[in-house]
Amino acid sequence: TYRSQKRRKFMLKRDELTCAICGQVRLATDLQVDHVIPLAEGGPDTIENCQLACLECHSRKTSEEARRGRSG
Repeated sequence: TYRSQKRRKFMLKRDELTCAICGQVRLATDLQVDHVIPLAEGGPDTIENCQLACLECHSRKTSEEARRGRSG
C-alpha cells in the first residue's frame, strides 16, 4: 500500500540502511520493516514500533516469535 511504501522509504533514510538487529549496513532490497513488539503480541502499528531488519535477522526473529506464540 501507499502508506507502507511511504513508511519504508522514511525508515530506510532514518535508519541509514542498517539492520537494527545485527547492525550491518545492507542494500535497501535486503531490508524489511519489522515490528519491535509484534502486532500479534499487542504491539502498535506505529513508526516508533518499527525497525529495519535484514532478511536473515527478520526471518530468525519471526520464527522465534512464532515459537513463543505456540508455547504461550
